[in-house]
Amino acid sequence: MNQIKRTRILFCSPVTSGLLPMLSVCLCLCGCTESALTTDIPGTRPMASIHLHVGSDAQRRISTRAFDDSSIANLHVLVYDSNNRLTGHQYVTTDNVTMQAASGAGCTIFAIANTGNPSLFDGTTASTVDKLRAMMTSKISSVEGTKVNDKLLMSGWLNNVTITGGSDVQTITGLTVQRLAAKITLNVTTAAGITVTGYCIKNLSSKSYFIARPNVNEASVDDTAVGDDASSSWFDSSQVTTSSITGISFYMYENRRGGRVSVNGTTGNVTNQQQKALYAPDNATYVEVYTKGSNYTATYKIYLGADNSSNYNVKRNSTYTCDVNITGVADVDTRATKVAFPSNCYMVAPNKQVIFPVSRANEDGTTRIADVTNGWTVELLWTDNINGVKADGTSCIKSVTAQLTGGTIKVETGSKEGNAVIVAKVNGIIVWSWHIWVTGYDPSAENISYNNGSKTTVFMNRNVGAVNNTLQNIGSYGLLYQWGRKDPFPASSTLTGTTSAAIYNASGSRLTESGSTGTGVKLVQVSIANNLNTAIQNPLTFYYKAKSPYDWYSNGSTQNNNLWNNKDGSKTVYDPCPEGWRVPTSGSASSSPWYSYYSSDYLSGTFSYGWNWTSSYYGLGCYPAAGYRKYSTGSITSAGTYGYYWSASVSGTSTYSLYSGRTSVKPSYTTSYRGNACSVRCVKINGS
Repeated sequence: MNQIKRTRILFCSPVTSGLLPMLSVCLCLCGCTESALTTDIPGTRPMASIHLHVGSDAQRRISTRAFDDSSIANLHVLVYDSNNRLTGHQYVTTDNVTMQAASGAGCTIFAIANTGNPSLFDGTTASTVDKLRAMMTSKISSVEGTKVNDKLLMSGWLNNVTITGGSDVQTITGLTVQRLAAKITLNVTTAAGITVTGYCIKNLSSKSYFIARPNVNEASVDDTAVGDDASSSWFDSSQVTTSSITGISFYMYENRRGGRVSVNGTTGNVTNQQQKALYAPDNATYVEVYTKGSNYTATYKIYLGADNSSNYNVKRNSTYTCDVNITGVADVDTRATKVAFPSNCYMVAPNKQVIFPVSRANEDGTTRIADVTNGWTVELLWTDNINGVKADGTSCIKSVTAQLTGGTIKVETGSKEGNAVIVAKVNGIIVWSWHIWVTGYDPSAENISYNNGSKTTVFMNRNVGAVNNTLQNIGSYGLLYQWGRKDPFPASSTLTGTTSAAIYNASGSRLTESGSTGTGVKLVQVSIANNLNTAIQNPLTFYYKAKSPYDWYSNGSTQNNNLWNNKDGSKTVYDPCPEGWRVPTSGSASSSPWYSYYSSDYLSGTFSYGWNWTSSYYGLGCYPAAGYRKYSTGSITSAGTYGYYWSASVSGTSTYSLYSGRTSVKPSYTTSYRGNACSVRCVKINGS
């Protein structure tokens, strides 16, 4: 077999040995050449007896299946004269045919194998070559391709045949048939810690022409012309559950979708293998491989085709081997695109992309999107980068796309680090929102493991939304959250200021912050008994209540203690941390993950807009004093002086947190002001 050497993730190469050479024959015209007999009509010319032995051009048994893909169980042979009119037809249950047909020069003989239907071409159904060539089959079973009764449909023809009259039986040779199907073989290997859980094939053609309609350069492996395929509809296979994908083969109808399509006016670098998924044409066939790690699940999309970068054609009678090497959840090779596990925050490196399910909007038990494949839109709500959304990549967000077919949202990041909030809408109303944290920081590689004397907790080394972890740098402050809400608010614009950091819309216009009338952060008093869904619909609104317990959740005394910590102690659907991480649980004394940090232990050090605990014993890292947004006004206060770090745990009407100030540190601090917006420091799930 001819194979192409390739690099890391994906290899889709058509095996041409024994399969594609026949395509040179298929390039001939399907009809008879003009001759002296073109004025004759069937029935007036002498009939002749002909004998054919029809063979397959791929005599190769598939050891992994209960059938071979090249045997002939039954056969239709149709003979057409030089005017493309049917003059003979025979159905047999062997691969040998002796039949009658009108004599003449310039005839075409077609053979269609394994239909299992003797009457398929009866009457005028295939009375002309054009009618035969227009006939389609939709006999397909799951992903077994064009299989009928454990045999693959095949077809072929001979052009410009002269059939002579007389009493002798004329033997005609050279007629072979080819599969209507392409064969795909999958081999998936994974790095340590990643387990395959299953796969599914997407965008399989639902039908095919019996007779091939080849492109001019069909025989070329490099052919990227869109094919004249029969299918106008596509389907997905059932999901297969398996822990191993090695040597798994399936058959499918041809799906010649061509080459790259233009996105935002470009097709990218056509030799760049990492861009294949970015420029895939609609309905191109791909394989989804499902995996899981220690604290995540991931789906990888692998597009088929004759090369790794720009060819999406899957041709009949061709064999493709697809070897996939999944190296990790952070793999950024877009030929194998991770569809992220549902979360409210996604950490994405600059100049990369993330794809995530919009179904998150329904995961708290409220159906906000009735059909995830229809009826919703997506847009950027705000970003802290002045360029907004820039297709040239000069912002932190390059593009935001609703992928309705897959029920997913695709966000491409630009070259800048920063933050953005993306919203999904139904009928113009926000139904859910996601924080995109554009950062080169990898918390799995850089984190703080701290033992408080009774347990070890793995912390991120910076606040959610921070672009660094350097004291005396405004980039370390990150974002602020009202307790229990998933949506962030911008922190201070300066180390000691009271002015909020600037945020912008998609076009780069600055959003104003002015009470209830601003275009950005608004201040609104809670007016209903359960404000949760209203807060989801208004992620930039800072809700306050003027009396105890000073909670954004209700205008009464009702509070929800499980917004960040389920009753079973697990992470909730409202948690603002990225996948694999969560808001820490806490309590008094050693139940606090920050326990052992007291003022007498570190006051000999220097407070500089926060504390940086880096000694051998106290290695908790950088905790900037980002201040907070006050529960009653929403305004920034105490930036550079102290900070609150939320936990997910409550005590009565109060909430546990870390208080870190200039003169004292309180690891089990409690406050009943859940309406405050404070910093969040995520901890690794199962990190203790």
